[in-house]
Amino acid sequence: MLSSGNKGYVASNTVTRDYSLSFAYAPDDSGLRISGSLQRVDSKQIYDRLDIFRSVSFGSGFGMDLTGDLPRITVSQATQGGFADPASYLWTASMPHNENNTGRLDAGQVDLEYKFDDGFFRSVKMGGRYAKRTERDFANGYNWAALGQGWNGDPQLSYANAAPGDTSYHAFNDFFRGDTTLPGNLMFASEALARRYVRDRTGLVASPPAGFCPGGDCTKAGMLPPGSGYGGNQGITPSGFRLGDEVNNRTENLAGYALVRFGPQGDTPGISGNVGLRVVNIKNEGSGFIRQNGNTFIRNGVQQTLAAAVVPRGGKAEFTRFLPSVNLEFAPTDKIKLRAGYNITIDLPTFNALRASGSVGVATTGSATPPIFTNFTADTGNPLLKPTMSNNFDLSLEYYLRPGTSFHLAPFYKRLTNLPIFSLTQRQVTVVFADGTTESVGASASDYVNADRAATVKGVEVGGRFFLDMLPGVLSGFGFEGNYTFIESSNPGDFYRDINGVVKRDAPLVGLSKHNLNATLLYERNPISFRIAYSWRSKYLQSTNSNGTNPAYNYYSAPGVITDQDGPTVGGAGTQIALPVYGSAYGSLDAGVRFKVTENFSFGIQGTNLTAATQRTLMGGYPGGELVGRSWFQADRRISTGINLSF
Repeated sequence: MLSSGNKGYVASNTVTRDYSLSFAYAPDDSGLRISGSLQRVDSKQIYDRLDIFRSVSFGSGFGMDLTGDLPRITVSQATQGGFADPASYLWTASMPHNENNTGRLDAGQVDLEYKFDDGFFRSVKMGGRYAKRTERDFANGYNWAALGQGWNGDPQLSYANAAPGDTSYHAFNDFFRGDTTLPGNLMFASEALARRYVRDRTGLVASPPAGFCPGGDCTKAGMLPPGSGYGGNQGITPSGFRLGDEVNNRTENLAGYALVRFGPQGDTPGISGNVGLRVVNIKNEGSGFIRQNGNTFIRNGVQQTLAAAVVPRGGKAEFTRFLPSVNLEFAPTDKIKLRAGYNITIDLPTFNALRASGSVGVATTGSATPPIFTNFTADTGNPLLKPTMSNNFDLSLEYYLRPGTSFHLAPFYKRLTNLPIFSLTQRQVTVVFADGTTESVGASASDYVNADRAATVKGVEVGGRFFLDMLPGVLSGFGFEGNYTFIESSNPGDFYRDINGVVKRDAPLVGLSKHNLNATLLYERNPISFRIAYSWRSKYLQSTNSNGTNPAYNYYSAPGVITDQDGPTVGGAGTQIALPVYGSAYGSLDAGVRFKVTENFSFGIQGTNLTAATQRTLMGGYPGGELVGRSWFQADRRISTGINLSF
């Protein structure tokens, strides 16, 4: 059994230029103020990446113990010995990725405000803004290609044949702070090798010198001379960009608003606040290409070849939305404030979701050549996506016992429509075969769509802050600040497919934990300011359609009979799943202290993630709501220092 691994190297250069101009005009004897601004932002990024893959034998199998807090992997002594032997490592593949992206934002706005000297109405404000954002991206995908494999014209080489400096040995010291173990340390391609070919892998895939493997036996060939390649040049995509690598997006946003502020003058009790309306017009336009990936496979007992093809695609959409806003405040006493608010907000889809580009291909199974067809696939963006609308209701009760001491209780409710969902679904696509014939087929598609059902978020936050300023001396500087938020969310427009392929719509909103807690111990007394803070959140949804959790698999209930979510069929498509991935409950401890030496000079020390907490992801979609471990991450503690100077 072979295990993969890779060394990656990235060379990236990003330049952003921001040109801004603003003005304000306010006559001395008038309540009128006029202000405005102009802005242009240009950004460019050149990004080159190369991954070099190798494989190493794990023997006939390995053990994985999941009964503890962290997984524990074990292998045989012979396998461990192989990890230290360069001849056990095979050069497998290379995969470059290149991007050349540019973007521009042009924006301008004008605001007019008039303040009243007295009366219930305090001011009226109105204005407008226009913005145009364009982006042109070139990205050539991830062009995986085998290095020398024997079957592709070049011999299969091992790390024992590597030229000097082309491999490196990595020791996993103090892995997960020693709380779990690895079977052994491993070898990888060196950073120097990946850096050398990061912008052009031509030399990497060059054939080794003629006659390098005497009689075809590379185990006796020795080491390659410096600068040699590892084969696989046949059929690779040349460096650079091709037809189909370009994606263009443009968004124009024209908005106008009016706002009235009101409230009693001076200390007169009463209701104050503001009422406003914003009108927004949005135009989205995108163009790109759908790339059909060539592949040869066995389908229904017949060998077929999907042609490599590029098909232009584009789309545009326009939306106008009205966004009212009402915010009210009432203070029955000087210690109590009641606030209420209602507004409608808008959130635009990302350019990644709006992209017109994508791909169509085929999934296969088995190691035979050609492999066995499983299903057709599609993965695209959607330039016709609607913006997300959110109706928001907020209330709060605030109590100020004395300076530095406060308490608040704040319930809230939100209703969101047209959320963008990266869903796994079935849709019809037209594929082109190498013989020129076309066919409309059903594909397992990962597409961005607007949710067809509204999502809701409701909850309450409670919190407060106080200082022990009634205590004597240095003790009076101690204080506490904390809050707890309960959130209940529902997003029936999003769905996943459980382990049996059954569609489920019981997922919460992505990124929202039901329980959230923050607690901070404070100390404020010249010249010292100190904080120690603990933050914790319960599990939260990361995705309903993640890479690696959405394959189709075959369950054979009888010879030749595949049982899937639609029942037993002969030669069926198998069971399509898309298991939800959750981030597990997680808490971290931070601390910081700042010393004020003079009015103009201070310095501080900040510590982050002091407990080196482990973050986990969990996979759902199993019977009884069971969640199983998927991945484990541990971030290091970080200590930073800083100096503040003021003049």
